[in-house]
Amino acid sequence: MIQKVEQYIASGLRYPVAGLRCTSDGNFNPVQCIDRVCYCVNTITGEVTGTNTINLDEQRLSDLPCYVEELDLFPIRNETGPPYNYTSPCYESIREKEELIQQSIEDGFNVDFFTSFTSVTCMPDGTFGRITINSNGSKICIDERGIRIGDFESRPNTPEFYNMDCKCAKTTNLMSASTEPPRCCTNGNFRPVQCRRGLCRCVDSDGRQVGTESRDVTRLSCYTADWRNC
Repeated sequence: MIQKVEQYIASGLRYPVAGLRCTSDGNFNPVQCIDRVCYCVNTITGEVTGTNTINLDEQRLSDLPCYVEELDLFPIRNETGPPYNYTSPCYESIREKEELIQQSIEDGFNVDFFTSFTSVTCMPDGTFGRITINSNGSKICIDERGIRIGDFESRPNTPEFYNMDCKCAKTTNLMSASTEPPRCCTNGNFRPVQCRRGLCRCVDSDGRQVGTESRDVTRLSCYTADWRNC
């Protein structure tokens, strides 16, 4: 979804572009903020509800009647006084980059906003996206807290780098207690051929089965001579 949204952002518009905050189920978070002013919305339609607003320079987010602590994934509990914040580690990473870029502009450097933010992607609920770029320029898979998942990695200027989506890495991380996790490529993508209990099947990039299962892997449409490696 993030990638689809980015396709509609005008090339001349400075990145990142602020948007509405969602919950992990895809609904609107009941608390939305514009700059430092926060208000309540309907979780289904996103329409403003009531007349209550707060200014984070003076009031806590929890002062809003629609605030639900369980939906605040990164509550800041050590704030002793105003001003307050509604943020997350991922948003803070973006903010730090914004400050560095702004300083670069003031120092006379020409900055490409889009390429400058390719190493950090935040999901609509404030968590980290599936991929980040490490200090070596390689892409690695991360969880929602920004912690690296396994040893999945792809080097720059390789097909694995450009096709990397880490969907399999995320799935195996969520299924850490399972004895039958899916098989992933070295870049964290789903291996096109998945096998379980003697039956093999083709899967798409989301790990969903395509076609019928077979005990003979060579009969699968996605079969290649090196199907175990990718």
